[in-house]
Amino acid sequence: PLPDIAINPRLWFQFLDVKGEGRIDKNTVVQTLEAMLPIDTEKLRECLQDHVWAQWDKVGDNVISEREFFDSGGLLEWVRRHQHELRAAEVRGPAPSLEKEPERWFKHWDAAKCGRLGKSEVLRGCCEAASVSSLDVKRIKALKDGIAPLWEKHATDDTVSRDRFLRKKVGNDLHNLCKEVSG
Repeated sequence: PLPDIAINPRLWFQFLDVKGEGRIDKNTVVQTLEAMLPIDTEKLRECLQDHVWAQWDKVGDNVISEREFFDSGGLLEWVRRHQHELRAAEVRGPAPSLEKEPERWFKHWDAAKCGRLGKSEVLRGCCEAASVSSLDVKRIKALKDGIAPLWEKHATDDTVSRDRFLRKKVGNDLHNLCKEVSG
């Protein structure tokens, strides 16, 4: 069985390096990620082709060396982030409706329970509301582009308060953005 990347990332890498050459190819990475994470295969391949693979394969030789695997911004970091997001989502459960229950939606994404949401929390919430995969680069960009003007208008200290979110009906604007992006 595949070693647990959280417990022994080096062994995980070596397991995938079936030829023992200190590198893993794109096809092996894709097949492994498909087995580990609930992700859309086509979106993963598109994401890798668009930009992610180049971030991991800094040398540009179409394989991930062990050094590249462990580098900042490398494959290990990406897998850990996605595993963490998956676990957090499972614990949180599904978000209430942004359209019908904006206050509960806000509280759901306010993990720190501080009455404020950061841009990344709003983006994650919008991704879920619009059913946008974290691998769908184009639709994530559309969400980011739609959030930016709302952020300029409503954020203070790079967060939006619960009071302002509800009073200014930011949830309505976000809901409309999610509808537009989800098509």
